[in-house]
Amino acid sequence: TSPGIDSTPTGSGRTWSQANGYETPARKRTREISAISEHLEHIDSKIDQTMDYMLQHNDLLRTLEDRLIRAEDALKQSEATIADLHTTISEKDAKREELQNQLMVTVQALSQVIATKKGEEPQ
Repeated sequence: TSPGIDSTPTGSGRTWSQANGYETPARKRTREISAISEHLEHIDSKIDQTMDYMLQHNDLLRTLEDRLIRAEDALKQSEATIADLHTTISEKDAKREELQNQLMVTVQALSQVIATKKGEEPQ
């Protein structure tokens, strides 16, 4: 019998190399290519997951940017409103002071008139 063929009648048709764990170069290449292929599929899957994550991240950033822009616009509008209110309050304060001064002048004038009238009354 040949040393390359298993001489025992197992019925399975296995060769000596298969029975003894010897791997032919062609089978080794096929196994290595299969392992590399699985590894590349795993990497491809991870790339897809990363791309999905980046898309979600970009969407989130876009949403946050939109919110920030709206908040900045609202802040600018509030600042303008506050500036207008400040101007209005300042104008009203000035008008109040002017009216208060006019009232004081009028009260002083009335006091003088009353004092003069009291001085003219016969006693």
